[in-house]
Amino acid sequence: MGRRAWAWILAATVVLTLANAAWTFREPLLELRWLRGSLENLGLVEARPYRPFRNLEALRLINRDLHSHSTLAGVLVLNATFISDAARPQAWPRLELTLLDSTGGFLARRYFHPGEYLGRDFPPGELLAPGLHVPARLELIDPGARATDFKLRFH
Repeated sequence: MGRRAWAWILAATVVLTLANAAWTFREPLLELRWLRGSLENLGLVEARPYRPFRNLEALRLINRDLHSHSTLAGVLVLNATFISDAARPQAWPRLELTLLDSTGGFLARRYFHPGEYLGRDFPPGELLAPGLHVPARLELIDPGARATDFKLRFH
């Protein structure tokens, strides 16, 4: 065989290897926004709504405090700080606040969206950057002396 034949065989081998790698790693490759958008524009993959990366296990609560408001009677203030240990930006979480009685029994539960716990500091359309310390603050109606403990979870 001549040089030209070997060049064609080599080119075909490279193309087949790249095609095989693309097929094998198609799911992670389709997570790349620019690649998925290009393939959608060409009609090679079906368009789907973009769902940002989310890893709730990478969110770490640094501190939390629930106390009476200093100037408003009947109002509780929740201050909490959390950080994202994820390797890449992710969607902002919802906060779940559960109020408990002295025996650990359930009293009330509510979910808060980022705009509620961040207020004017919430950047709509932006993702939560890795390593960012997020101060959350909520003002709540005091349910009375029965509420003695609380839990915070991310959703």
